[in-house]
Amino acid sequence: MSATGPAAAGGAAAPGAYDRRRELLQAFDDTKAGVKGLVDAGVTSVPAIFRHSADALDQLSSSSAPPLPPPTDAAAGGVPAQPREAVVAAVKRAAETLGFFQVINHGVPEELVAGVLAGVRRFNEQPADVKRRFYTRDTARKVRFSSNYDLFQSAAANWRDTLFCELAPDPPAPEELPEPVRNVLLEYGGAATKLALRVMELLSESLGLAGGHLRETGCAGSLNAVCHYYPPCPEPHLTLGTSRHTDADFLTVLLQDGVGGLQVLVDRGDGRRRRRWVDVPPLPGALIVNVGDLLQARRLDPFRLVSNDRFRSVEHRVLANKSMDTPRISVACFFNADMKRSTTLYSPITDGRKPPLYRSVTAKEFVARSYMKGLGGRPLDYFRSESAAAVASDGYDRRSELQAFDDTKAGVKGLQDAGVTAIPRIFHHPPDSLQGNASSPPFSLDDDAAAAVIPVVDLSGAPRADVVAQVRHAAETVGFFQVVNHGVPAELMAGMLAGLRRFNEGPVEVKRSLYSRDTANKVRFSCNFDLFHSAAANWRDTLFCDMAPDPPLPEELPEPIRIVMVEYCHAVTKLATWVFELLSESLGLASGHLLEMGCTEYLGTASHYQPPCPEPHLTLGTSRHTDPSFLTVLLQDSMGGLQVLLDGGGGRRGWVDVPPLPGALIVNIGDLLQALPHSPPHRDPFRSRLYVTSNSTPIVVVPCS
Repeated sequence: MSATGPAAAGGAAAPGAYDRRRELLQAFDDTKAGVKGLVDAGVTSVPAIFRHSADALDQLSSSSAPPLPPPTDAAAGGVPAQPREAVVAAVKRAAETLGFFQVINHGVPEELVAGVLAGVRRFNEQPADVKRRFYTRDTARKVRFSSNYDLFQSAAANWRDTLFCELAPDPPAPEELPEPVRNVLLEYGGAATKLALRVMELLSESLGLAGGHLRETGCAGSLNAVCHYYPPCPEPHLTLGTSRHTDADFLTVLLQDGVGGLQVLVDRGDGRRRRRWVDVPPLPGALIVNVGDLLQARRLDPFRLVSNDRFRSVEHRVLANKSMDTPRISVACFFNADMKRSTTLYSPITDGRKPPLYRSVTAKEFVARSYMKGLGGRPLDYFRSESAAAVASDGYDRRSELQAFDDTKAGVKGLQDAGVTAIPRIFHHPPDSLQGNASSPPFSLDDDAAAAVIPVVDLSGAPRADVVAQVRHAAETVGFFQVVNHGVPAELMAGMLAGLRRFNEGPVEVKRSLYSRDTANKVRFSCNFDLFHSAAANWRDTLFCDMAPDPPLPEELPEPIRIVMVEYCHAVTKLATWVFELLSESLGLASGHLLEMGCTEYLGTASHYQPPCPEPHLTLGTSRHTDPSFLTVLLQDSMGGLQVLLDGGGGRRGWVDVPPLPGALIVNIGDLLQALPHSPPHRDPFRSRLYVTSNSTPIVVVPCS
């Protein structure tokens, strides 16, 4: 009997890590002093709750190429520097190419800009007791001070404090505002609103609409001023000031001081779909205009919902403040619909040639989704319509290629049988999703330690109390573990794998008779259940069978697995029952607790067949995901390719191989078991994926959920 895992190898968090993190977050929040309070206390290192993963900290060094668009002259209150048509064209170009641009001659007085920055600084640098009176997470309050609105949701906290003020349509009473910003913030909000309306006029005209179109549809019905204070950070390489995100609004007008740190994520411009972070240097006298998600929509990059992918809403972030003694201050004015009163459905503006890429949505629904996900979430993806697979700008008709592939009803095996030497474009994954395709462990482990990253639990080789302890440790630290001496006969597992291989390598006409996307069919064969929804297809075919509580008739199952599938599922259900009992006991509950909640009432099998791939560096066998089940029991053959994403300590995460272990089955904690009130509360969330390396024989895997 053995149970080894990352804790022993210096990898994932030890048992209790989740509870401990929650305690640290709560203790920080209870001070009501924010990050400034930590700095005032003389911290010399960044607390663990602020440490970001290596992925989030990618490319912290700045880049100035490709350049940002030149400042746009808004020509407010004076003689235009250029004809209005030229200003409209400049705004359109900036909104379409980047969605993030600086404006000058904008009509907001310099003394007002300086005054609001000074007021925000005075508020944050006054005694902590004064600020604590405004500290709250109650979103019903029009004026609230806090550190990280998503503190308890995000993977890591950001090094900043925030004063949030709802300025329109129902502004707070003057006495509700802190004294340092009481007069100046309301005045600045009025000036920023005039600028936002002017920009919306220009954007409306750039779409061939009347100048008042966006204003009349309520795009500036509300204004929230978000005043960020970024204290100097003792270890800026370990954290961020603001995580990567897009803005869940129609338009943002951003004022930043001279410290810098703001970056946007832009295309490299080399035609290879690569992106890089680019500095947005402070420009004296300028304000920044940012197209928001509701004015945008996304393809590979954020574009916009109302403009139907014609304007971009760019991802941006703020680096932690590297200054030794000077804070960074910014004031973001977010313009949106009136959340309390507006019921307007915002729909993409189309020209009849390009289908809508997003479904209609109210601003309230959209912002609620954004808050639920927290900073760093991308709510636009949730509202994307099926027609998002529209014709690309280079003429590539992805939807037609997907449909043509699906119509063959032969799957990926059909492509292999046809002798393809290059994978079709619909299978090409973006570089971000292919990171970490090397098969070596991402952490500094020796070979023995690397092999021990995934726990192995012997279910029959020790007293029950010891087995319970090992299962709990595995579920809490990784949530993905191998079991041996599990009671499922070796010949039954071998028979299951052999039957599935015979089915997939049998006549294509037999497989076509089962090919379907109708989820009412208890037995169905297809390639990629999410073929028309995912960003890229995976290199695999799947036979799906609903086996409980209402199993299919024997004649409904393909002949190669007709008998063995029923026997295998019976044996796996016994194993799952056993594991649920152990998990219940590990939580100090009666052994039948999870079973009595119905966690084994349903059983579905997804039998994957992954043919050899001619270009494995361009695609995946299964994309990164978690399982929407209580528990998964996974049988894999000896080919390998399965990986899980684990913490490596110090904020690092990496993909770790799950090597095939002869005679073992894999147990995977599902999303529903993690979310249960009595589920292991301190297991870090994990994500697993399969992908195909260069193989001479196919991979066969059988998950039972």
